[in-house]
Amino acid sequence: MILISAMVVAVNLASEFSKDQSIAYLAIKTKKREEEWYESAAEVVKASFRCASNRNSIIKRYKTMLALRKKIFNFKRKSQLNSLMDITSAEMLYDLQHKLEEKLLATKTLICEVPNLEQRCLNMKKTQEFLDQKIDKVVQQQKIISGLVDVGMH
Repeated sequence: MILISAMVVAVNLASEFSKDQSIAYLAIKTKKREEEWYESAAEVVKASFRCASNRNSIIKRYKTMLALRKKIFNFKRKSQLNSLMDITSAEMLYDLQHKLEEKLLATKTLICEVPNLEQRCLNMKKTQEFLDQKIDKVVQQQKIISGLVDVGMH
C-alpha cells in the first residue's frame, strides 16, 4: 500500500512538470533509490563482518545474527521495491503513451467523420422528402376513399 501511494505521488508530481522536468525528476528519484539500495547493501556487509568477528557470549552472537538477518531482509525488500518501481515506471509511461495514441486516433476519427456526417444528413433529407411525397399521396388517396365512402353511404 505504501509503495503504491508513493508511486502515485511520484507519477502525479512528475506529470505536473514539463517533459524535460519530468524526465529529470524521475532520474533523480531513481538515483536516490539506487543510493538507498547501496547503503542497505553496505549495512549488510557491515553486519556480516560484526557477526563474523563477534567472539562474545552466545546471546550477543545471537543478537548480532538477528541484526544481520534484519539488514538482509531490508536489503532484499529494497531490491524488490527498486525492481518493481523501475518496471512500473516504464509500464506507466508505456500505458500513458498508449492511451494518448488511442485518444488521438479517436479524435482523428471524429474529425474525419464530420464530412461524412454532412453527407449522411443530406441523404436523410432526400429520403425524408421522398417519404413526405409518398405520405402526401397516401393521404390524398385516403381522402378520395373516404369521400367515396361518404358519398356511397348517403
